[in-house]
Amino acid sequence: NLADARYFAAEGVEWMGFCFNRESPKNISLEYAQEILNWVNGPKVIAEISYQNINEINELVEKLGMDFIQTKEKFQSVAYSLITIPIIQEIIIDNGFSEEKLRQTLSELKKYTAYFLLNFNQNKICWKNICKKEFLSIEILQSICKEYPVILDFDFNKENLFLPVYGQGMH
Repeated sequence: NLADARYFAAEGVEWMGFCFNRESPKNISLEYAQEILNWVNGPKVIAEISYQNINEINELVEKLGMDFIQTKEKFQSVAYSLITIPIIQEIIIDNGFSEEKLRQTLSELKKYTAYFLLNFNQNKICWKNICKKEFLSIEILQSICKEYPVILDFDFNKENLFLPVYGQGMH
Protein backbone atom coordinates (compact mmCIF):
# COMPACT_ATOMS: atom_id res chain seq x y z
CA ASN A 1 0.00 0.00 0.00
CA LEU A 2 1.01 3.60 -0.41
CA ALA A 3 1.75 4.28 3.27
CA ASP A 4 4.12 1.30 3.51
CA ALA A 5 5.80 2.16 0.22
CA ARG A 6 6.45 5.75 1.30
CA TYR A 7 7.69 4.68 4.75
CA PHE A 8 10.16 2.11 3.43
CA ALA A 9 11.35 4.39 0.63
CA ALA A 10 12.07 7.08 3.24
CA GLU A 11 13.98 4.48 5.28
CA GLY A 12 16.20 3.79 2.27
CA VAL A 13 15.14 0.32 1.19
CA GLU A 14 16.99 -0.80 -1.91
CA TRP A 15 14.16 -2.69 -3.66
CA MET A 16 10.39 -2.54 -3.72
CA GLY A 17 8.31 -5.30 -5.31
CA PHE A 18 4.82 -5.35 -6.76
CA CYS A 19 3.01 -8.66 -7.32
CA PHE A 20 1.41 -8.94 -10.75
CA ASN A 21 0.72 -12.68 -10.47
CA ARG A 22 -2.98 -13.00 -11.28
CA GLU A 23 -3.38 -16.09 -9.07
CA SER A 24 -1.91 -14.44 -5.97
CA PRO A 25 -3.99 -12.78 -3.25
CA LYS A 26 -1.22 -10.13 -3.19
CA ASN A 27 -1.89 -9.21 -6.84
CA ILE A 28 -1.95 -5.46 -7.48
CA SER A 29 -3.50 -3.67 -10.42
CA LEU A 30 -1.34 -1.81 -12.89
CA GLU A 31 -3.20 1.39 -12.05
CA TYR A 32 -2.65 1.09 -8.28
CA ALA A 33 1.02 0.25 -8.76
CA GLN A 34 1.39 3.39 -10.93
CA GLU A 35 -0.34 5.48 -8.25
CA ILE A 36 2.11 4.23 -5.61
CA LEU A 37 5.12 4.74 -7.88
CA ASN A 38 4.08 8.34 -8.49
CA TRP A 39 4.58 8.98 -4.75
CA VAL A 40 7.77 6.97 -4.18
CA ASN A 41 11.34 7.79 -5.10
CA GLY A 42 14.53 5.85 -4.48
CA PRO A 43 14.07 2.07 -4.44
CA LYS A 44 14.60 -0.09 -7.50
CA VAL A 45 11.21 -1.44 -8.54
CA ILE A 46 10.55 -5.14 -9.10
CA ALA A 47 7.63 -6.65 -11.02
CA GLU A 48 6.84 -10.03 -9.48
CA ILE A 49 5.31 -11.98 -12.33
CA SER A 50 4.12 -15.47 -13.12
CA TYR A 51 2.46 -17.03 -16.14
CA GLN A 52 2.59 -13.87 -18.24
CA ASN A 53 3.88 -14.06 -21.77
CA ILE A 54 6.94 -12.07 -22.84
CA ASN A 55 4.88 -9.35 -24.55
CA GLU A 56 2.81 -8.81 -21.39
CA ILE A 57 5.98 -8.65 -19.30
CA ASN A 58 7.65 -6.08 -21.55
CA GLU A 59 4.44 -4.01 -21.72
CA LEU A 60 4.26 -3.97 -17.91
CA VAL A 61 7.92 -2.99 -17.68
CA GLU A 62 7.48 -0.18 -20.20
CA LYS A 63 4.29 1.23 -18.63
CA LEU A 64 5.64 1.29 -15.08
CA GLY A 65 9.37 1.74 -15.62
CA MET A 66 10.29 -1.40 -13.67
CA ASP A 67 13.96 -2.08 -12.93
CA PHE A 68 13.73 -5.89 -12.52
CA ILE A 69 11.31 -8.72 -12.97
CA GLN A 70 11.10 -11.55 -10.47
CA THR A 71 9.77 -14.86 -11.68
CA LYS A 72 9.48 -18.50 -10.64
CA GLU A 73 9.03 -19.48 -14.26
CA LYS A 74 11.78 -21.04 -16.28
CA PHE A 75 11.49 -19.64 -19.78
CA GLN A 76 12.95 -21.13 -22.93
CA SER A 77 16.36 -19.61 -23.57
CA VAL A 78 15.15 -17.51 -26.51
CA ALA A 79 12.44 -15.97 -24.30
CA TYR A 80 15.00 -14.81 -21.72
CA SER A 81 16.74 -12.75 -24.40
CA LEU A 82 13.45 -10.99 -25.24
CA ILE A 83 12.91 -9.69 -21.70
CA THR A 84 14.10 -6.10 -21.64
CA ILE A 85 15.25 -5.75 -17.99
CA PRO A 86 17.31 -7.82 -15.53
CA ILE A 87 15.72 -10.94 -14.06
CA ILE A 88 15.54 -12.12 -10.48
CA GLN A 89 15.01 -15.84 -10.87
CA GLU A 90 13.13 -17.27 -7.91
CA ILE A 91 13.93 -20.87 -7.09
CA ILE A 92 11.55 -22.65 -4.73
CA ILE A 93 13.66 -24.86 -2.48
CA ASP A 94 12.19 -28.09 -1.18
CA ASN A 95 13.54 -31.03 0.79
CA GLY A 96 14.47 -32.81 -2.44
CA PHE A 97 16.82 -30.02 -3.53
CA SER A 98 20.33 -31.41 -3.17
CA GLU A 99 23.46 -29.29 -3.44
CA GLU A 100 24.08 -30.86 -6.85
CA LYS A 101 20.58 -30.03 -8.12
CA LEU A 102 20.82 -26.47 -6.80
CA ARG A 103 24.23 -25.88 -8.38
CA GLN A 104 23.04 -27.36 -11.68
CA THR A 105 19.98 -25.09 -11.71
CA LEU A 106 22.05 -22.00 -10.88
CA SER A 107 24.63 -22.87 -13.53
CA GLU A 108 21.97 -23.37 -16.22
CA LEU A 109 20.27 -20.04 -15.50
CA LYS A 110 23.20 -17.77 -14.60
CA LYS A 111 23.61 -16.29 -18.08
CA TYR A 112 20.00 -15.03 -18.01
CA THR A 113 19.79 -13.97 -14.38
CA ALA A 114 20.87 -10.87 -12.46
CA TYR A 115 20.03 -12.43 -9.06
CA PHE A 116 18.75 -15.72 -7.72
CA LEU A 117 16.09 -15.61 -5.02
CA LEU A 118 16.36 -18.86 -3.07
CA ASN A 119 12.93 -19.24 -1.50
CA PHE A 120 13.08 -21.55 1.51
CA ASN A 121 9.91 -20.12 3.08
CA GLN A 122 7.37 -21.48 0.62
CA ASN A 123 8.10 -25.05 1.74
CA LYS A 124 8.66 -24.05 5.37
CA ILE A 125 12.37 -24.85 5.41
CA CYS A 126 13.65 -22.93 8.42
CA TRP A 127 17.05 -21.54 9.27
CA LYS A 128 17.13 -24.09 12.11
CA ASN A 129 17.04 -26.87 9.47
CA ILE A 130 20.16 -25.40 7.87
CA CYS A 131 21.97 -24.96 11.20
CA LYS A 132 21.22 -28.56 12.15
CA LYS A 133 22.38 -29.71 8.69
CA GLU A 134 19.02 -31.39 8.12
CA PHE A 135 19.17 -29.85 4.71
CA LEU A 136 21.74 -27.76 2.86
CA SER A 137 24.42 -26.66 5.33
CA ILE A 138 25.65 -23.16 6.16
CA GLU A 139 28.92 -24.03 4.39
CA ILE A 140 27.08 -24.98 1.20
CA LEU A 141 25.06 -21.75 1.29
CA GLN A 142 28.22 -19.73 1.91
CA SER A 143 29.88 -21.33 -1.10
CA ILE A 144 26.86 -20.75 -3.34
CA CYS A 145 26.50 -17.14 -2.18
CA LYS A 146 30.15 -16.47 -3.00
CA GLU A 147 29.76 -17.96 -6.46
CA TYR A 148 26.36 -16.53 -7.47
CA PRO A 149 24.38 -13.34 -6.77
CA VAL A 150 21.90 -14.73 -4.24
CA ILE A 151 19.00 -13.32 -2.23
CA LEU A 152 17.84 -15.57 0.60
CA ASP A 153 14.18 -15.91 1.58
CA PHE A 154 14.14 -17.48 5.06
CA ASP A 155 12.22 -17.16 8.29
CA PHE A 156 14.38 -14.24 9.40
CA ASN A 157 13.89 -12.80 12.85
CA LYS A 158 15.94 -10.86 15.40
CA GLU A 159 17.72 -14.03 16.58
CA ASN A 160 19.00 -15.15 13.17
CA LEU A 161 19.21 -11.91 11.22
CA PHE A 162 23.01 -11.68 11.28
CA LEU A 163 23.81 -14.90 9.51
CA PRO A 164 27.22 -16.25 8.54
CA VAL A 165 26.23 -16.31 4.85
CA TYR A 166 27.43 -13.91 2.18
CA GLY A 167 24.50 -13.37 -0.15
CA GLN A 168 23.36 -10.19 -1.87
CA GLY A 169 20.44 -9.58 0.44
CA MET A 170 17.60 -10.98 2.44
CA HIS A 171 13.95 -11.15 1.54
